[in-house]
Amino acid sequence: YPLTMEKIRHAKSSVARDRMDILRCDLVVANFIGAKRVSIGSVGEIFWADAYRKPVLLIMEDDAAENPHFHLFLLELASWRFASLAEAARKVNIILSNL
Repeated sequence: YPLTMEKIRHAKSSVARDRMDILRCDLVVANFIGAKRVSIGSVGEIFWADAYRKPVLLIMEDDAAENPHFHLFLLELASWRFASLAEAARKVNIILSNL
């Protein structure tokens, strides 16, 4: 698809909004269960979270070798990794109750 000025402006505002969301948040939860292709936006947000010292909870199957997000960078940047939403939710509740 050709890049148009409208697409470029939309991309700039989307990226700026996402960056500000990460800057203002207390933690980031990334749910990659069942992912079939990489979410490049989520990957960028995880890198911003690390740069802004925000904790990242990564949710991915235990047998995640087939998951496109199963990458050493994301595994290293994640503060915690869980195999289910329920496990991650318990940790989120603990973290947020201590703020």
